[in-house]
Amino acid sequence: MITPRLAALLIAACAATFIVTTSGNSLAPFLQVIATDTGTNLTAIAHLISFAAISWGAFSWLAGSASDRIGRKPILIAAMLLLAITRFGFAHAHSYAAALTWHVISGVAGGSFLGAVFACVSDHVPIALRGRALGWVITGQSLSMVLGVPLLTYIGSFVGWRGAFVVHAVMAIVSAVSLISLLPADPKRPPRAEHHPVSFASIAKPEFLVLLGAGTMERVCFASLAIYFATYLQQSYHLPFSELAGVLMLVAFGNLLGNLVGGQLADRYPRRMALFGWSLVVTGVLVVPLLWFSTSLIVSIVLGFAYSCANALGRPSYVATLSDVPNEVRGAVLGFNVTMASVGWLFAASLGAQLVIQFGFASLGIFSGAAALCGAWLAWRYLQMKSRRLPTAKVALEI
Repeated sequence: MITPRLAALLIAACAATFIVTTSGNSLAPFLQVIATDTGTNLTAIAHLISFAAISWGAFSWLAGSASDRIGRKPILIAAMLLLAITRFGFAHAHSYAAALTWHVISGVAGGSFLGAVFACVSDHVPIALRGRALGWVITGQSLSMVLGVPLLTYIGSFVGWRGAFVVHAVMAIVSAVSLISLLPADPKRPPRAEHHPVSFASIAKPEFLVLLGAGTMERVCFASLAIYFATYLQQSYHLPFSELAGVLMLVAFGNLLGNLVGGQLADRYPRRMALFGWSLVVTGVLVVPLLWFSTSLIVSIVLGFAYSCANALGRPSYVATLSDVPNEVRGAVLGFNVTMASVGWLFAASLGAQLVIQFGFASLGIFSGAAALCGAWLAWRYLQMKSRRLPTAKVALEI
């Protein structure tokens, strides 16, 4: 049963995740005006996103590992305060070098937060409720797509892009203050003399790597659409920005619905990775016609909504499976997962661009579908490896 105290924790974690994840996409509506104000070009400003993704991925594992030693709460609060500082700094950047510096540091803050927040929630939630609880955190990520960027765009229409980033910084400060009061103390760990410490290296078994591979392939598929779907809609239907924002919101609501339903299923379906595998199969089947047939905007919206919903349906099951590890390595495991997800985003961004330029969006659909089906195969391969493991084997990771 979710107690009021736990509900407050989940709401605070969801809201903070929303603010943090929005920071990763916050440049998108302001690319051209930021380029003009900093005396550079659109390509250079777009590269800020890639550089931030690298620092995001690198620090997720480091911060997750640090949270295993010094606690989740100080890492989460420090990450939110650092994010606020970087948003203020970016808002006052007048050169490309300053903008690059502040945005790369914002990736450090974002990666540090996501590297620890999933572990923090898992620490305080019984395994029977973990799928739903983690679904709340993932919902914060979904809301950043549905509301975060449109909200900053709307604010920017009144106070400019610099004012929008100042507002974002204030939101991060408010979130940090709420985390101070709402985050419970970290669970006490027994003295080292009373148990055998578990290291990250000891759980890096072949099945664990297969599990991470499945999650990475899912991120490749998802990122391919997240990065290029807006461009596909613009080129296919010549939508103005006002209509494009509405279409993207409708599609993103599928992601929100999938996370909510997926969290419920993760706690009711014992074979979580089978659910994750089937969600990837449906995702892979839907993404090909989504990027191949541009005969009707309504059809594209319906397919996009179904794709987003199917993709998100299995995500809580995957994160809940990863979280079922000893407390002393949970932060490292979930942080490393965020690192691998960043690799998936970079791979999708770089290879996806080449496919679209040389062969068109249909090739991107085939590539995304292949990544999803590869992830599904790895999910089932993980289940096979787990079922064949000898019951008497002493394995540190029990997922």
